[in-house]
Amino acid sequence: MFLRAENLHNHYNATTGVLDLSRQDLIDSDVRKLVIPFLTNHPEIKKINLSHNHIGNDGAEVLASISTLTAINLSNNLVRGNGAVALASIPSLIDLNLTNNDIGTLGHAALQERNPVKRANYRRDLANDRRDLGITPEVPSLKRISLFKVQQNPGLDRSRLPIDLHDDLHKPRV
Repeated sequence: MFLRAENLHNHYNATTGVLDLSRQDLIDSDVRKLVIPFLTNHPEIKKINLSHNHIGNDGAEVLASISTLTAINLSNNLVRGNGAVALASIPSLIDLNLTNNDIGTLGHAALQERNPVKRANYRRDLANDRRDLGITPEVPSLKRISLFKVQQNPGLDRSRLPIDLHDDLHKPRV
């Protein structure tokens, strides 16, 4: 799929305020050349979904230059520690989804220090990076965290987790 600058407005939902560019095969240079100019020209856009693309640290770092974003979904991309550090520096950011990225200890520490982030999600990192399980930082302002893959991992030593897992985590919300 080839995304063109003149078509970006078709991916913006004014009702929800979300620019949805998920599953567009975007790479770091697309963020720099297409997404940043569009967001700069449309400061009313506060939320962006870039999930299921091929965006790494460079794309995340350039995205962090947009200081008005309140929600970013970069799940299922290639963001690592430095990208998470850059994203955590966005002053207006409240909701950050980094599920299935490898942000490691550096990314965790950045999220810990970034008090205004209310919701952070980095499932795969918690489930697969076992060296971090014993030292996962507490995020004082965190209101919700998804631990789906941690809960599903039968080989996980739950006694090493800094939190208590409950069996009702996967029951549908009413």
